Amino acid sequence: MRKNTSDFLYNEIINDFLNENLKYGDKIVEIDLCNQYGTSRTPLREALAKLEKDGLVERQINNRLQIVTIDENILDEIFDLRLSLESMVLKYALKHSEETPIFAELQENLDLVDFYLRHEDVVTGRKVLSKFSEILYKQSHLKYTTKLIENYNLLLYPLRTRSLMTLKRLYEAQEEHKHIYELLHDGNLAEVQKFNIYHLQTSMDSMRKQLKLYNA
Repeated sequence: MRKNTSDFLYNEIINDFLNENLKYGDKIVEIDLCNQYGTSRTPLREALAKLEKDGLVERQINNRLQIVTIDENILDEIFDLRLSLESMVLKYALKHSEETPIFAELQENLDLVDFYLRHEDVVTGRKVLSKFSEILYKQSHLKYTTKLIENYNLLLYPLRTRSLMTLKRLYEAQEEHKHIYELLHDGNLAEVQKFNIYHLQTSMDSMRKQLKLYNA
């Protein structure tokens, strides 16, 4: 039962972070979270230990916990890591493309995003847009690599969401996804890896702008 409770708390804290009820740098006060979630300290500490391992929660010098802080140096580090990891994802997604429905799933995703953008539904369009990368992760069959990327994506979620608040930026990201699809479909690994550098750089630049606004 306690394991189920700690798992529940783990997911609740993540959801509060995704919804910005918990923000970068927020202090973790155990008694407040216990009251908020109606739980005892033991399962809460188990959930926090797991979140610390995932990188969402960090321990300060005084041994107190807080939600992770993000600065431009961390963004640069994550960008370099993602370049390397996503290059692997593209390589193995293409390698397995004959035995997986990757192109059909990517095309369906592109069509859905087009539909929501035509109807100027930014919220749904943004959610569906993010599934494009998830399809690539799944079809690469790289379990540990994609787990690392997913952890980084979780940490950057508030910034990425804010960076995709306008139709203009969504259209730009959609066009980048379409080009990635075309290069993959042509089997052009070198070019798709090269273009993905541009795609990630554009995404990270948008998040850097949002970080400045976030900290203002």
